[in-house]
Formats: sequence, C-alpha cells, structure tokens
Amino acid sequence: MSPATDSAIFDEDVSASELIAAAERKRRAVRPDARAVRRDRQRSATALPRTATAVSEDEPGDAEARLASEDGQDLPATRRRPRRRAMRVGGNAGAFPALVGANADGAILEGPGTVTRGIHAGLNGLDWTRTRAQTLGLWGIIAAAVLVTVVVLSFYAGSQAPEPMPVTGMRITFLPGPRLSDQEVLGWIRRFPNVDKLAEGAPWVLDRLAEFLRQQPVVAEVRQVSVVHQPLDAKTDRLRRVLELVIGLRQPVLPVVLASGERGWVDAEGWLLPGSLPGPAVRRPVLRAIEWGGIASVRAALALWKQLEPQIEPGLITDINLYDALDSNASQRGIVLYTRQGSRLIWGRPGEERFGVKADDKIRDLVRTIRCQGDLSRVAAINVRFHQPFLLLRDAQRTPALSPRESQP
Repeated sequence: MSPATDSAIFDEDVSASELIAAAERKRRAVRPDARAVRRDRQRSATALPRTATAVSEDEPGDAEARLASEDGQDLPATRRRPRRRAMRVGGNAGAFPALVGANADGAILEGPGTVTRGIHAGLNGLDWTRTRAQTLGLWGIIAAAVLVTVVVLSFYAGSQAPEPMPVTGMRITFLPGPRLSDQEVLGWIRRFPNVDKLAEGAPWVLDRLAEFLRQQPVVAEVRQVSVVHQPLDAKTDRLRRVLELVIGLRQPVLPVVLASGERGWVDAEGWLLPGSLPGPAVRRPVLRAIEWGGIASVRAALALWKQLEPQIEPGLITDINLYDALDSNASQRGIVLYTRQGSRLIWGRPGEERFGVKADDKIRDLVRTIRCQGDLSRVAAINVRFHQPFLLLRDAQRTPALSPRESQP
C-alpha cells in the first residue's frame, strides 16, 4: 500500500469521528437537561401559597427532592396537592361496564360521564334491536307488531266499555217450606245499610246483602243472591237487570203468645218467628211466659213436645207454661202443661235430670198416668218430677182448676 493511500484512509477515519462527535453534541443540545427541568418545576411551585407540607415517602415529589438535595440546593416549601380519587363503579351500577383507559404515562383514566353512557346505551340498544330483527325475520316482526296492536286495542276497548245498566227490580224465590209476602222481604232490604249501592250490582254489595239476610231470625238459608237479566216485557227484546234472591225460611213448630199479647211462632231451634208465617197443619199447644222462662225452657219444652206428641191424643194439651208454680207455695217455678180439662201436668225445671230422673222416664210415667186415669176431669194435677209419679184429685184438693193464664206471674 502506498503512502498516499494510507493518508487518505486516515483522513476518512478522522472525518467519521468528527461526524459522530457532532451528532452526539447535537443530540445533547436537543434533549433538555433533567436537572434544569426539575429546577423550572420547583420555580413554578413557588407561585402557590407558602404553606409547608411535609412530603411523605410515597409522594411523587420524593424523588425530585432527593435529587435536589444531592445537588446541594435548598428547595422552597411546597403545598401537597390532594390526590384525585378515581370514580369507582359498582358491579351493578349500570347495565354497561365503565370504559377505563390509560394515557401515555400509564395513569388510569376515569370512566365516561352520563352523556357518554347514554350514547353507549343507545348504541347497544340499536345493536340489540338489529340482532333481534335478524333473528325474527320478516314474519316474526309482523307477528310481534300484530301482538302489540291487539294488546293496545284491548286496553283501549276496556277503557271505553259502557257502564252496566242499573238494577231496577227484584225477584224472590222461596225454597220448599213457609213463604212470606214480597212486602216483608222488601222491608228487610230497606233496612240494609248499603241499600243505595244495590243499583250498581257490585259483587261486594251482593255478598254483604247475603250476610245481612242470614242474620234475619226468620231466614234459615240464603242459597243465592245475584243479578240476572230478564226481558223488560213480552213484546220487546230489551233486557233489564234484576236482583234475584233464593232463600229458605224457618219452619214454625209451636205457637207462642208474648206478654204483650202479640202472637208468633218458634221453630225447632227456639227462634222467635213472626206470626205472619203459616203454621203447621195440626193444632199444637201454645207456649206462654217465654220472657221469664228463657231460651233453656223453650228448648226443653220443644224437646218434650217432640217425644210426647205421638203418644197422646191430639188436642189434649192446650198450653205449655214455661214459668208456672211447681208446688202449692209457688216457691219454685218451671214447665207445666195444661190439658183441655184444666188439669196441670207438672214437668219441672230444665236440668233436673242431674238429680237422677231422666226425661225419658218422666215421659213414660206421664203417658202411663194419663192412660190409666182415662177421664182427666177429676184430676187436678199430675206430678212427674220425682222417681214415682203422683196425682191430686179435685175432690181431695177442693179447689177449682186453674187456667194457664191465671197461673202466670
């Protein structure tokens, strides 16, 4: 190799080194000094209020403070800025998850606001609608539209339905047994507390009317209370709404005369019935003094008559006094039966079976004594309260026979 060639090579090496050094100087000139940048930041911090706050070890400015102390510089006191807390969204805070991102420095960005969430919800709704439309197809969309139309028209028709016609009449049907006039039933209806609501025919009003009728002493059963349609007349096809009652009345068993003189009936359970009810076909004795005897005496007399009636002559017993004298001193009072001859059949008080004399034994003794005597015109009284029945004759007693009215208190 010649000297000229070596010189050229050396010059090329020198020029390359110079080029590398020039490029390094230019790179350093373009890149700012880190210490100068930190000093500029500290100067800008001096514009804040002079409130010294200790910087904790986990604050971002801790590294800068250590670098400044290494350079031997005294930094002014700075105020700690409060750390911003990222908004936390619960698992069920909304139907769409929060959109979380990060910037170039790696810091977590906050979620979107209300407007952004609304936009995302709208876009998701459009996607859902498009997906369902593709799934259903043309005929599915038509069927859904028809269904929605039917539902809307049904609600509209329900809101536009005409009001029902008012109730303008009443039809009463009695079950087999006694009957009353329609005027007496109308009298019950007028005393019904919600009589002004009967024209509407509402179900709750009909239920209350049924309960009201069951509370009437004469009513034994309320089978039906409803509103029915019937023709207005035979010439037209127009209808009207009518209140229909299907009820059964209590069956009278024995007649009763009250202390006021008013007459009525009692049924098999002891209910006092009005005298307007038709009574039984056979003639039966009249109950008296029920106000003093009470319901226990009424039921005891009904049970007595139920067993005694088929064993004696019809019409023999005319009256049953529930509060008559049982002895000559009238110290005790109870049930006494009167015959048409004026004889007194002393039965006793309710509950005397506890002393050992049963009701069946008393009835057997009474029937046997009546049959043995034959004619009761000579008999003043027959007493069956004790184990052995005994009787008193009028000749021995030498007193006239008492009527049931004279023996009342």
